[in-house]
Amino acid sequence: MKLNFITNLFKKSTNESVNAPTENIKQNKPFDEGGSKAFIESGKLKASKRSYREAIDDFSKAIELDPGSMEGYLERSKAKRELNDKTGADKDLATGSRLLDNLDNGLQANDDGNAAYEEGDYKNAIKFYNKAIPLIPTITTIYYYRGCAKQYLEDYKGAVEDFDKSIETGASNRDLSYYQRSKIKSHKLRDKNGALQDLNKAIELNPNDADYYYSRAILVDDYDALQDLNKAVELAPKDADNYIARGLRKKAMEDLEGSISDITKYIELNPKDSLLTVSEAYSLRAGMRLFQNNLEDALIDHNKAVEADRSNEKALVERGIIKDLLKDFDGAILDFNKAIELNPKYADAYYHRGSVKQNNGLEDEGVMDVIKAKTLGFEE
Repeated sequence: MKLNFITNLFKKSTNESVNAPTENIKQNKPFDEGGSKAFIESGKLKASKRSYREAIDDFSKAIELDPGSMEGYLERSKAKRELNDKTGADKDLATGSRLLDNLDNGLQANDDGNAAYEEGDYKNAIKFYNKAIPLIPTITTIYYYRGCAKQYLEDYKGAVEDFDKSIETGASNRDLSYYQRSKIKSHKLRDKNGALQDLNKAIELNPNDADYYYSRAILVDDYDALQDLNKAVELAPKDADNYIARGLRKKAMEDLEGSISDITKYIELNPKDSLLTVSEAYSLRAGMRLFQNNLEDALIDHNKAVEADRSNEKALVERGIIKDLLKDFDGAILDFNKAIELNPKYADAYYHRGSVKQNNGLEDEGVMDVIKAKTLGFEE
């Protein structure tokens, strides 16, 4: 019997690792703030030396680089006033004051958006982010969070557009935008190559995020996947999912000992909210031991799986199969009985109980169980 482990076991769900604003927010910086700030500082220095015209040139260059530079307008206003350009000074002061109001209102709207996002109120989060973006257009990190909110609402087209905008404007969190966009491309658009390119870019921008390597491992061949999962384990050694994913890759590469070692580490970490329960992990390790024809240790693992979760009917059936192989026919039937008691529609349990009965002189009862299994959808 093939052990029916979770389909696509080490694929994290599309929304599972969408980052909440308060968890992973990076400092909101305008795209050209560095260059703008340099000209402002230069202008201030010139203004201190009474070189007001040259100072105005620097402030103007700062504003050109960052049209939302409140400081640029206010400093240029002061320099113009020193040159008795009252009209120009008043105009710059008005613009600076408006930008200050916009900044206050925009940051408040952004904070309100983050609060709504945290509460799972994604529709209102989007409304607040919509308000914030035109008020503080240079803070382009907001596009990422609005994209995440749209992603939760399954507006994948809108989410991709926001992630695109985050990337195009050079937002400081654009590595996260590449990452989330890759998941949409992979899971929703079936664009494996596009997803892989996005993950490569995310890793280039931030080579220290284990989730990027984990996700890329899903899209590449065994050897490259193993290298990525090794890196994920190195960066996040307490993330149990990395070990299960690597263990499955090692199994695919016929490294059963390596696979068992990784599953053992997963069990030691005893994760509470992860890809597998501890019971399922014991069953998985038992399957690896079965591939090694190590029936005794496989039985020990299945015993632990049942002990960890006595409602795990799958573990009971798998333990029953091992008992049958070890000639403990009564024990096998008891396990199949218990699995059927837990789930009266569990076709596998009927089939294997029927097989054991047929092989041990209970032909009629066995046939009835096999027929029942097939009516429930069992396929050999």
